[in-house]
Amino acid sequence: MLQINIMKRDETTRNEREEEFENKNFFVNVERTLEGECEVEYTINDMKTEFVQWTKSINFQKCNVRPEVQYGIRPREFKKIHDEKLFSTVFKYKVVGNRDEFLIHDVELESQYKLMPLSKKHELITSFVFNKMTLVYAGKIETQISSVRRDRKETLIYNFDWEIAEEMFAMTGDEKYLYRIPEWKNKVEHIEKLLTLITRHVEEKVELETTHMFARLVKLLRLCREQELIKIQRFFETRE
Repeated sequence: MLQINIMKRDETTRNEREEEFENKNFFVNVERTLEGECEVEYTINDMKTEFVQWTKSINFQKCNVRPEVQYGIRPREFKKIHDEKLFSTVFKYKVVGNRDEFLIHDVELESQYKLMPLSKKHELITSFVFNKMTLVYAGKIETQISSVRRDRKETLIYNFDWEIAEEMFAMTGDEKYLYRIPEWKNKVEHIEKLLTLITRHVEEKVELETTHMFARLVKLLRLCREQELIKIQRFFETRE
């Protein structure tokens, strides 16, 4: 959400895919976001206060790379839909300062995805996301975050390899897929706490939160190694 190209860099003129207009209040650029490497459109509007509003919208009709995840059974005659008009993502930044030195005061995100059904009998599903971040403090850096080193280089584009690895481990039980998933150091402790809470809820009264806890429990159990499952079984036996 904090990715903003406030300075119209010279690289845009070197890349044929990137186009820049003469209008000072509008220009386009190709950027890598979580939703892919797409053309983005910037619009600048002066506000009555000291702030300037930068509006950034992603043009899904001009994307070089898009992340994609498909789940469920697909019929043989299923045709892939490339209608990018089904997607919309807009960022609104409130910025103070100039292009050499600026500060983002707050940012709003509005994203809408329309999901096509497999059958014409079903309705179109719309997923709408609204998020907002507001600056709380701007001053001296109190703590320093250590740099993270990884052998594998990654980009900002969303990578669904973790999700596929989770599904493959749940299906096969092969622990080689666990090495592609971030390690949960305290999985067993989380499971024990969830089991205790679920047992208490069931004994007293089943509520909506019980269903959510059970879903989290299933997800954690699917990521457990054999030794971790044995430890959980012993936890149950000692409780009895």
